[in-house]
Amino acid sequence: MLAKATKDARSRARAIAREAGARVGAITKVDSGSYDTRTIDKDNTAVMGVTFRVE
Repeated sequence: MLAKATKDARSRARAIAREAGARVGAITKVDSGSYDTRTIDKDNTAVMGVTFRVE
């Protein structure tokens, strides 16, 4: 799931960078949320922030 989220983040970043005439470089920072371990039954939601270098 996190790999798909990272791929989606890169795709979105490329679209934004393209409009600015720039390119997306390497990932410089990844912030992830928390995982609830209080119970075994839960809905899983992953939210992450990815920062890319802009070239």
